[in-house]
Amino acid sequence: MGDRRAVVPVVAGHTTIIYSRAAVAPTTNGAIGAEPPPLPGLVWFSLTWTTIGLPLALAIVFGIMQLFVR
Repeated sequence: MGDRRAVVPVVAGHTTIIYSRAAVAPTTNGAIGAEPPPLPGLVWFSLTWTTIGLPLALAIVFGIMQLFVR
């Protein structure tokens, strides 16, 4: 969220391509520039999902299953 700026060389008479990527997670910044940037926040999101989200999702699913398997 917010303002992002990048210095990109521009040549008169030529098309300049600017690449931008949104952040994967709200707590990380996006990326912008003349070269294709990596996906910002992907490692953070992957680690967070595998350590917190996946066990939580499995606990919810198995908890709901126990209600129907009595």
